[in-house]
Amino acid sequence: MTFREKLQQELPTFVNEKWWGGCNGCPDTYGYEIESDCIALDDETDEDKKRHCAECWDREAPKEREEPKEMTFAEIEQALGHPVKIVGDSHESDQ
Repeated sequence: MTFREKLQQELPTFVNEKWWGGCNGCPDTYGYEIESDCIALDDETDEDKKRHCAECWDREAPKEREEPKEMTFAEIEQALGHPVKIVGDSHESDQ
């Protein structure tokens, strides 16, 4: 999914050809990136700004990471394809 497609999905009113590149602001405006290196800031013509902004918005957005979840022993055994055997307990005393 591109940054443009993500913005279209989440905030469709901000995708419109009245803005340079067809989207309002930059991907980092919406938290899609931490900080973008906007090359359009140095452009002298509107055509260059439109082109650079469109190229920026049409980049692939990074996939969102899922938070890791704790696994049960059954899930671990299923993932490994064999039973898990616990060979000791660090909380046992040597008495």
